[in-house]
Amino acid sequence: MENNPVMEIERLVQDMQQNMHTCIPGKIDSFDAGKCLASVTPIGQFITPSGKKLDYPKVNDVPVCILQYAGQKCTIAFPIKEGDGCMLHFAEQQLDQFRDGEEAKCDLRFDLTNAIAVVGLFSESNDAVQDACDNDAIIIDHNTDSRVTIKKDEQEYKVGDDSTFVIKKDSQECKVGGTTLTIKDGEITAKASQIKLDGEVTITGNLTAQQAIDADGRITGKAGVSGATASLDTHVHNCTAPGAPSGPPIPGI
Repeated sequence: MENNPVMEIERLVQDMQQNMHTCIPGKIDSFDAGKCLASVTPIGQFITPSGKKLDYPKVNDVPVCILQYAGQKCTIAFPIKEGDGCMLHFAEQQLDQFRDGEEAKCDLRFDLTNAIAVVGLFSESNDAVQDACDNDAIIIDHNTDSRVTIKKDEQEYKVGDDSTFVIKKDSQECKVGGTTLTIKDGEITAKASQIKLDGEVTITGNLTAQQAIDADGRITGKAGVSGATASLDTHVHNCTAPGAPSGPPIPGI
């Protein structure tokens, strides 16, 4: 029985397609950050000429796409770990010259060994993706303990459950547990069980104490409390009665 020319052409085209790859999902097996090369296992199977299905073999020395600009002076980098999903793109020319500067020894167009990996492809979503879509925001998560949320009019930096820093157009607020520092135009508000100042403090304007500083309502100083012309430790007042001084200051008052 003579061969059908159409069938032979179809078989030839199919054989060519088996050896021509475009893109396929994969998983990172290992990553060399110093060389920016990864070993990747493509996800899926291929069919041999005999009709047998086999898993794709691991692809080594795969360049990984990292966001780098301005001659690599501006970079957005994330830790790449084993098991991370990626998309493998297969180049139409050999990558030897790109990888190590050597001239290509053969022409492997769209070959399985001629891959570039773009990391970040996963079959399922996560909370960060959902929150970003719900809030029209850019979200950067790190192990769910730290999160940066960038919205149109607000930025929030969160570390753990008790520490947040929120930047808005008209205010900034830093919160650590029960302590809060708020900055607005012309106003700074600090709420804490204790506030310590180390160094010289200069106040221009009025100083108002709305609550007793100690249990007895007194202002105290370990090294004395002094003004420009008087000291609370040594200052005395003369009585209005002629010739009757008030006497020395009474300790504790």
